[in-house]
Amino acid sequence: MSMSRGCLLVEYAVGEWYCIVAIDEHDYEFSSFEVFGPGETEDEAFDKMHRECCNPGSSTTVTKENITEWEKEVIEKKYK
Repeated sequence: MSMSRGCLLVEYAVGEWYCIVAIDEHDYEFSSFEVFGPGETEDEAFDKMHRECCNPGSSTTVTKENITEWEKEVIEKKYK
């Protein structure tokens, strides 16, 4: 099953990937979200998310060179 919602695959550091996924369907602003990871690869981070919730429908990849402060804060709040 798939839900249409925001999903970011974020490279926090080399070999350290996380998946930020919106909880609510049709939420692309990430008003509520969950974070999964870490994974050594983008696919591994996605798989960790997919084991616990349904497919978000699509995803956006964010490399460490393009990570935003919001994405860093979200990951650090849960994992650092």
